[in-house]
Amino acid sequence: MAVLTVLALSQNRTEGLSTPDITYLPDFEYEPQNVLAYPTCTVKKGLGYPEGVEPNLSDYAFIAKLAYFEPNLVQPGLNSWFGALDMNVTNEITIVKQFKERQEKKQQNNPVAFSFISFDVEGKKIGIVSVRGTSNILEMLVDLQLWTSAALAQMLRAVVPIGHVWDSILPTLLKIASMFSSQAVEKVAFYKHTTAFVNEIVASGNYSAVHITGHSLGGGIAIITGAQTGIPVIGLSAPNAMLSRETFSPPLTKEQLDTEVINVIPDRDPFPRIDDPGQVSQSIRCTAPANGMITCHYIVRSICELHYQCGTRNRPALCECHKKYGYPKPMPLGNRTFEDACDAKLLV
Repeated sequence: MAVLTVLALSQNRTEGLSTPDITYLPDFEYEPQNVLAYPTCTVKKGLGYPEGVEPNLSDYAFIAKLAYFEPNLVQPGLNSWFGALDMNVTNEITIVKQFKERQEKKQQNNPVAFSFISFDVEGKKIGIVSVRGTSNILEMLVDLQLWTSAALAQMLRAVVPIGHVWDSILPTLLKIASMFSSQAVEKVAFYKHTTAFVNEIVASGNYSAVHITGHSLGGGIAIITGAQTGIPVIGLSAPNAMLSRETFSPPLTKEQLDTEVINVIPDRDPFPRIDDPGQVSQSIRCTAPANGMITCHYIVRSICELHYQCGTRNRPALCECHKKYGYPKPMPLGNRTFEDACDAKLLV
């Protein structure tokens, strides 16, 4: 767990948490690679989008990244990413603010940072909750308490001969163990706030579909909330919940985790290897050298990998994919060179 703390804090120093660290290039593109690497380049089934609308997996990665932005910078980021598409995309700051104010009146202070994005697509309104990962060591240590028992069970399983024989009873054993620390875990059950928010949004009837996403430990919280509320989840580098499913309140079921959750798992990223995943996950490459393995957890690197393999599909290319992570330069759609475009520093 100490290693994971260092990893997350290193990401925070490198990627930044208050201002965008990406440079949008709307006049450049990647074409899809002619390989069968990622069958989930586009995601639609079960998500409630209108016929003919196919969101990219990279859209959810980008929306997960937005949760790290200052609130006043989220809408400009949405405009830059989705500006070429025929849809209205709005950062619903007021809805989130009013929910948190109601929670405070109930003396239920909400320590979780999340955004709520609405999409008006061909007359359908779709909402996506984006849960922020940890931004400081205190949040990291608090969040990790939710998965400590699962990580210990995995380590024990790895050293015990034919350890996987115990898989069917591990959730029950972890549930029993969690009873001895239930009060401590209750205090750090941040997922209860996001679950309450999603339940309010769904009950409002204002949205034809609601989804939730998040990166790192924010993705772990998203997985719990999505399973509890029955809405689709797309996690990015998120810890899983199959072994620990009975330790949450209310508990999760195997069916919920197998049918409602997709977790994007980069090579050599330790976070999404905490706990066991459900039946649906998407492994992606990490092109970092051996001494740069820590960057496999970075969300911008994952966006670049999805962009390069799947194609940008009317989303902007990013300077950082080549300049920071070593991907080939995207192809120009106009007269600007890649160097000129990046030197212009079109930061939103």
